[in-house]
Amino acid sequence: MILYPLFNVDAAWFCQLRQSLSDSISWSQVTIYFHKYEEINMNDLQLHCRDAIPKVDVLDVNFLRPTGECLTFVDALLWSCRHRKLNLQSTSEMFTCFMGRLMHMKSLRHALSHEMGCLMHMKNWRRVS
Repeated sequence: MILYPLFNVDAAWFCQLRQSLSDSISWSQVTIYFHKYEEINMNDLQLHCRDAIPKVDVLDVNFLRPTGECLTFVDALLWSCRHRKLNLQSTSEMFTCFMGRLMHMKSLRHALSHEMGCLMHMKNWRRVS
């Protein structure tokens, strides 16, 4: 699947992407060429679309003229599909922003899993009188 969104990409566009990708069990490759995008309202995404997150083997993301808020864009992209491999073509600033956001999300996931492990361990503790 190759996509060329011609207008500003917003929350509604990402919801449509997720719904389109959900029509199949998984996709081997999805390529998206972005021209422009806006800051994405993540609350809009979570309220309007409740499909399962589709899987994509290879996600190719190309920014032709990167402008806009990178952080919410990365969140929306990851909300719309799960990829095994990500290819990113853009400016060094966009690459730095993209990687920074991915690393931040990974550290949050690690911290949450550690917290859950500690809570489960504490649940098994018994008070000794």
